[in-house]
Amino acid sequence: MTDVSAMSSTEKIERGATAVHQVGLQGAVIDALPAEAVPATRAEAYAMQTRYAELEGQPTRGWKIAATSEAGQRHINVDGPLGGRVLADRVQGDGEAVSLSGNSMCLAEPEFVFVLGTALPPRPNLTPSTRLWRRWPHCTSASNCQVPASPMSPPPVHCR
Repeated sequence: MTDVSAMSSTEKIERGATAVHQVGLQGAVIDALPAEAVPATRAEAYAMQTRYAELEGQPTRGWKIAATSEAGQRHINVDGPLGGRVLADRVQGDGEAVSLSGNSMCLAEPEFVFVLGTALPPRPNLTPSTRLWRRWPHCTSASNCQVPASPMSPPPVHCR
C-alpha cells in the first residue's frame, strides 16, 4: 500500500489524472479515486484537471461551473462553486445528434456554451466566476442570470 502522506503533490496529481484517464479508456466505472490520488486542495484538483486534459490530448474549448448555489454545494459537500473543463472532443455542434449509447448513468446533462463578445481582462485574486459576476453585476449566480444569446450582444444581461 502507498504511504499517501509521503507522496508529493505532483505525484498525487499524476496518479489521479492517470486513474481517471485509464477508466475512460477502459470504459469502466469507479466509485471513487484511489486514496493516493485524491486531491488534498482545490489547487491540486485543478492541476489534476489540467494533467487529465494533457493525457486526453484535448485542448480546453470552454469551462463549465458547478455548485453555484449553497444547496448545490451542500449536496456535493464543497465550499464554493467549482470550475470544470470542457474538452474539444466533448463539444457537439449546433443541431448535431448526441449518442447516449453506453451511457451507464442513464442521464444527460447538456452544457450550453456562450461566447463573450469581449475578453475579460485578467485581474489578480479573482476566481473565474467572480470575474463573470463583476462584468455583469446584476447577476448573483449562474442560476439566476441569462447571458445574451448573441456573442456580440453587449451587457446588460437579463436576470430573472
